[in-house]
Amino acid sequence: CKAFEPGFQDFLDGEVDGKPTLDQIKLSRSYFPLTYHHSTWQPTKLIPYFVDTCYAAKAGKDGADCKFDAYRKWCFANQDWILEATDKSQQEIQKTLAAKIAKDLTVPEADLLQVFDEAKDVHNSEGRTREMWKYGTIKLVSGTP
Repeated sequence: CKAFEPGFQDFLDGEVDGKPTLDQIKLSRSYFPLTYHHSTWQPTKLIPYFVDTCYAAKAGKDGADCKFDAYRKWCFANQDWILEATDKSQQEIQKTLAAKIAKDLTVPEADLLQVFDEAKDVHNSEGRTREMWKYGTIKLVSGTP
């Protein structure tokens, strides 16, 4: 993923036949947690939080700031340590993720930690992440890379 992203972004930012690429194509991204990696579910589980924050920002909610694209880029930039966290527990990964993301993207750490507590999670993150995974297995991914 991380190796593919820069070239793909260059393509999207470029032109085809003298016109911006994004004016000529329809782009749809689907997020698919590779559950056979020990620590990929937790960063994917934060996607609903960032999506909902973007909707709130679009609706003009005070203090809401859309950082979805920044989070997507953050995940690519931090992919290596996330994948290498095989010696960490789920709770350790969650705490580390929340602390790093809060610092790097200036979002409330408490909001991120809340996502990992199903009793407090107002974004239905577990259910929505499962939906992303199920959709991906049915429609998008037919094998491993």
